[in-house]
Order: sequence, then C-alpha cells, then structure tokens
Amino acid sequence: IELMDHYVDLSVDLQLCRNEHELAVAYWYRDFLISSLLTQHNTMRRAKIAIKQAEQLQLQHQNHSSNSKPQKGGKKKGKNKKLTSNGAAPNQNTNNSTPTPEDEEDDFEFLLLNVKRGLCRGLVRFFAALKQAGLVQENEYE
Repeated sequence: IELMDHYVDLSVDLQLCRNEHELAVAYWYRDFLISSLLTQHNTMRRAKIAIKQAEQLQLQHQNHSSNSKPQKGGKKKGKNKKLTSNGAAPNQNTNNSTPTPEDEEDDFEFLLLNVKRGLCRGLVRFFAALKQAGLVQENEYE
C-alpha cells in the first residue's frame, strides 16, 4: 500500500497529472490508500497493546502466585500490607506502559498519515468546490 501511495505521489510531484480532474482523482486515490494504511496501523497497534496487556497480566499472576505461599500456622507476623485497587502493593510500580522509542516512532508515523489523509481530503473537496463554482472548465470526451 505504501508503494502504491508513493507511486501516486510521484505522479503528482512529476506533474504527470495534466488537469484539475486528474489531480482530484490522484488525491482521492491517495486518500483511499492512506485510509487503508491507517486501518492497518490501527490493527497492529491494537494487537500490540493486547500483547502487552497479556504479558502484564501473566506477570501479575506469577507475582501473585509466588507471594501467596501457605503459612505453617500460628499468628501472622508483621503488619498487613495495604493493596492498591489493582491488587499490588503501593510501593510496586505496576504501570510498565512507558513508551519505547519504537512506540514513539509509530505514533509519529500514525500522526503523519492522519495529516496526509486530511490534506488529500481537503484538496479533493477544494477541486470539487472549484468545479461546482464553475471556475474550472470541464473536460469533454468524444
């Protein structure tokens, strides 16, 4: 999909589109391709988040099972530890969702794709408005 988008981008940059209608079609197609890329990125981001959550859940389960050793009897020694709402001790850092450089790069690429899509949609609407206002002459094919 990225290669197809690059090809259409090159055709616009090299001025192979000769009139407003061809430009509108090129930008409409780029909007379609970029929307497909965004859908693909969203799917991958959701899968990545689900994997991270599953790993954290498994880690919490392992920590919980290692902390719940049976006692030999008698009274408990020491103070009762208060737990936070997610079941961990307050001094443990349970928020391991600090973004990695790879995550930041993915977020930037996602933002850039959204900007490109917005620009393509705006240009398509601009060409449609020009045509509707009669400022662009329509092509006549025989």
